[in-house]
Amino acid sequence: MSNEQNELHGDRIFVDAKILGRDDRTKPKRTFVAYVVKDRADLQGFTEIIETGADETDEAELHAIAFAIRSLIQVLPGFIVMSDNQSAVDVTNRVADETNRAKTVLAEILEQKRAHRLIQVEWYEKNPAHRVLNAHVLELQKREQALQAISKPASRLP
Repeated sequence: MSNEQNELHGDRIFVDAKILGRDDRTKPKRTFVAYVVKDRADLQGFTEIIETGADETDEAELHAIAFAIRSLIQVLPGFIVMSDNQSAVDVTNRVADETNRAKTVLAEILEQKRAHRLIQVEWYEKNPAHRVLNAHVLELQKREQALQAISKPASRLP
């Protein structure tokens, strides 16, 4: 394998998105994304996405891809973002410039891929980022529940 081929097969970055409250219309939806670099425990990220529209599955996954690219573009010379969302992968691999410019996250991903030829996005069925994302979301929920318990005033005795 040539050096160019080695560079094109850079680190694998697994991404995932999770939408809390999707099934409960009484609660607001919250979207979280994470990435993990294969064989690099020191390189992983987690954040909440506040932007409108990020509460739909495909859009949330696009946010996960963009978050990984933003976070790692200065750290790794080239990498392959691995997503288990076939639709998100397909749309990021379209070549046409007119690909839905209304989706700013998609436009950002496409621009980064054009500017940095060593960034690729591929589909991956079994995603190790699930574990990282779920652990971060669970920890965040525990902290929020603890803060709510602390902030509630003690009930008064009669």
